[in-house]
Amino acid sequence: MIRLLAILTALAGQAQAQTLDEAVRQNVALGISICAQHVGEPARARAMLMSAGYAYLGFEGPAQDATHRYRAPAETADVLVYDGQTAPSCNVESSHLTPAQAGEIAGGVLQGVTPGRFAPVAGECPGWSEIGRPLPLVIGVSDLGNGGGCPPGPGARIYFFFAV
Repeated sequence: MIRLLAILTALAGQAQAQTLDEAVRQNVALGISICAQHVGEPARARAMLMSAGYAYLGFEGPAQDATHRYRAPAETADVLVYDGQTAPSCNVESSHLTPAQAGEIAGGVLQGVTPGRFAPVAGECPGWSEIGRPLPLVIGVSDLGNGGGCPPGPGARIYFFFAV
């Protein structure tokens, strides 16, 4: 929690002179940080997104099994938090980053916020798996399309789910 507050404080202090690229990277990093720490607590993740200045755009699905969408300022990133009847999940999406760029940001955030908790997973795109849990949290990166690959063009999704 203290690390997240430090990130939020740093982001707030830099908000006035940001380029779009800086805003994208900072908002994606903040979404990753919230998802990594609170994917198992959807209500808390949703409250933290609201307090961080993300706009609530509504939900998809029935209320008891919904995916809630939040948008960062300047449409730099979206965070989708699933709060329903199956295992919780969280996605951070940005049309401004390539999957490779999103993977670099995710790797840095995971090392800074949750050092030693995740190990890299080999694959076409960057990925990590939680260490030492029978049902680990898995984090992966893909494009925004349905292909799930790592093309060089813009559009990236960082997804968080529990391997069940």
